[in-house]
Amino acid sequence: MRAVSLKLHCTRNYIHMHLFVSFILKAIAVFIKDVVLYEVGEVDNCSSGSVGCKVVIVFFQYCIMASFFWLLVEGLYLHALLAVSFFSERKYFWAYILIGWGGPTIFITAWSITKAYYNDVG
Repeated sequence: MRAVSLKLHCTRNYIHMHLFVSFILKAIAVFIKDVVLYEVGEVDNCSSGSVGCKVVIVFFQYCIMASFFWLLVEGLYLHALLAVSFFSERKYFWAYILIGWGGPTIFITAWSITKAYYNDVG
């Protein structure tokens, strides 16, 4: 029984869990965005003074990017399994976490700052 439970705790399963969590967060973000946008009477953009609406849009964009980055991590992991014969899964697990959740943060932060500075419409 112990051998079966240890097999479930591997890098592959953890990557799958993070991928599915990112999909769930993306779905939740879509619902939150729709509720907030329709509540303030907008369809595509937030009004200029609504900070909460803009935060929801940033969260929505982050969730979309996180799901794509976790797909990238899944591809990197599969490539590493196929291309590298002696591959230590544990060694790269935290790098996968950093790519999957940290990568989108970099782009969303740059997008938010640029959007706020140059085009403050939503």
